[in-house]
Amino acid sequence: MAVETFGKKICRLRKHANMTQRELAGLLGISEPAVCKWETDSSMPDIMLLAPLARALHTDLNTLLSYEETISPEQVKEFADAAADIGETGGTGAETLYWKERLREYPNSELLAMACVKRLMKLQVQKAETKEQMELLEELLLTLCKSEAVELKLEAQRYLASFYITSQRFEEAESVLATLPDCDFNSRHLHALLLYAKKEYAAGRKECEQFLFECVQNVLICLSRLTGIAAAAKDTEKERLYGEMMCRLEKEFGIPFYRGATQMIDYYLRSGEEEEAVNCFEAYVENILNVEERLKASPFFCDLGEDIRFISNGALVSLATFREEACKVLRNPGYLKQIRGDERVKVSMEKMQAYREANEQ
Repeated sequence: MAVETFGKKICRLRKHANMTQRELAGLLGISEPAVCKWETDSSMPDIMLLAPLARALHTDLNTLLSYEETISPEQVKEFADAAADIGETGGTGAETLYWKERLREYPNSELLAMACVKRLMKLQVQKAETKEQMELLEELLLTLCKSEAVELKLEAQRYLASFYITSQRFEEAESVLATLPDCDFNSRHLHALLLYAKKEYAAGRKECEQFLFECVQNVLICLSRLTGIAAAAKDTEKERLYGEMMCRLEKEFGIPFYRGATQMIDYYLRSGEEEEAVNCFEAYVENILNVEERLKASPFFCDLGEDIRFISNGALVSLATFREEACKVLRNPGYLKQIRGDERVKVSMEKMQAYREANEQ
């Protein structure tokens, strides 16, 4: 972390107080350009203005004049361990005092602030917190949520949402969650936790089912990539292992016509196992035609209904769109020439043709 100049510190504290340069100048009885010169380090405040400046910026002289801007991760850990020890021997009041002293000593150390946050969050979960500690926790989180460090800001936002949920401040939790990316794992978990805390169990279950559905699909996508890599490397043992695992997951979770069947068809044809390839192809087509029934029968995703979303090329799409993409695989099945004459393959292709014609009308 770079050392913060005195002028930059004034600027940061002023913005944190939601104050303009003109407003700060008015409180101190000086001109706006004078404040501008301070913040650009072109000049320094008169010594007689330091105390009024600290009060105007809602801080104290120790913080305003502190130049201890950096602290190592090792030092942060030492402080956190010491705070925990003090809490066990001297009680929560002593621990809180210790944290406040360290935070005053290193007011710009976001690492230290986050260490304090994690300790206080742990106490909240254990229901061992005090009102004073929760006030400090919220203050630190709101400050860290303004951090310029993207990952730290995101972590602080997650903690703040969790803090509000645990405190049953649901509207504030929803407001924080709205700022988090939808694809973030922890954000999705927190949203489900919020619904649970609000006793909206049906909505919470549906949220978790959709998230689980996406997680399983992502596992299948990874296995699909591994299957393709193994095939390119001519590692037939691994290729079969990955492909069979895909099919097993699809069956266990009730996820229809994903990548497992088509990749195993290709594997069986190259291995000369035409009967197995026919079985896979027949199952693939049946799953496309009966996808609604399969999903309804799934113990994991039966509540999703028409709201279910599939992952396709990194985006979430509807069942209808995903099924259309699955059908495209069969429109030019050149890889099926070895089994095209099989009666079951012919029947399956006729079923698919009838389905497409019915849906194109």
